Amino acid sequence: MEGHIRLLKTLIGRQPKNQGDAQAARRFAQRHWPPKLTDAFKGQLENPANTVFIAQPSTSGVNVLPTGLAERLAEECGGSFLDGERQIRAYHLAESKNIPTERRVFHPRDYEIRDLALLRSLANGKEVIVVDDIFTSGGSAWQLILVLQRAGILVKGVVGYVGDTRLKPEPQLISVLQNAIRHTNINIKGKDLAAILTRAELRGITRLINNARTPEAIQTITRDLQRLLLGRVDPGVGTDS
Repeated sequence: MEGHIRLLKTLIGRQPKNQGDAQAARRFAQRHWPPKLTDAFKGQLENPANTVFIAQPSTSGVNVLPTGLAERLAEECGGSFLDGERQIRAYHLAESKNIPTERRVFHPRDYEIRDLALLRSLANGKEVIVVDDIFTSGGSAWQLILVLQRAGILVKGVVGYVGDTRLKPEPQLISVLQNAIRHTNINIKGKDLAAILTRAELRGITRLINNARTPEAIQTITRDLQRLLLGRVDPGVGTDS
């Protein structure tokens, strides 16, 4: 299984990601998303035909792989899909590839809905699923969910080719984080962080706290966490699927 995941990640990384490759993205979905995966996913939906699949937009605006998968899911479920690149503008102050992995949580992607009234009308009364190609930390999808939630659009869950789509941290992870915070005397509540971070991000934050061995390092991580809390709000949506 791990070998298959590594291979799929490699294949995704090799895919051309420009607007002219929409057909290639569809072929990729046909090859690497078998119908049995859709059948399994349908079991998590109340009414597959009343589901809208929103493709995760990218900051480059040219990653069509989520759109190819969203189209396939919509077709097989009898629902509809929205091209996130067209409906939502994604932007980032710094490219993720230029930020160390453990620091990316402090540089979240942000989103702007291009036509709020239109998006609400397309999603109104439907189960909404966010579709991405790879879930590394889930932070980008979580931020999109936050923006959609603020717009009054409730997200049912997420789906992708590769990665852990269980975004919500479990109690055990929160307990480990709280112990790390107590050990370093950081004046921040673990439950507040758990409300705005994915489970993968929470693990990363816990590692950073445990690695803060000097007063200066603890001061730095405290400032970073305070800014993080100010910049994010708990979306409070159902993303356990």
